[in-house]
Amino acid sequence: MHKLHIAHLDTPIEKLEKLSQELGKNIYIKRDDFTGTEISGNKVRKLEYSIQYARENGYDTVITTGAIQSNHARATAAVCAMVDLDCHLVLRGDVKEFEGNFFLDHMLGANVHIISPGASVKMQWRS
Repeated sequence: MHKLHIAHLDTPIEKLEKLSQELGKNIYIKRDDFTGTEISGNKVRKLEYSIQYARENGYDTVITTGAIQSNHARATAAVCAMVDLDCHLVLRGDVKEFEGNFFLDHMLGANVHIISPGASVKMQWRS
């Protein structure tokens, strides 16, 4: 399977000294928060495959869903902007302030669709 190579890898593994001492075990953490600023964490690992799949199969649009401040939605918008795919985010919640990931989604060029907290994300397509 092919993938994009957009994550800043290899991310470090760090020993948690205080916790290790407290528990009497060697405890380590994988620092996936270092994979990239706008696409950090485990989201980028999945997106490297799914966005490449979309590109290889001739898709021009990606649609995903999440909460108003979804990290996944923001990461998807960022990766789509990097590879010039149209991005639609169906976000659930109430817009209280134009900030955080919701602000970044717009700055990254995503088409943002807001649905109420109790609404279904299922869409019916008509030909």
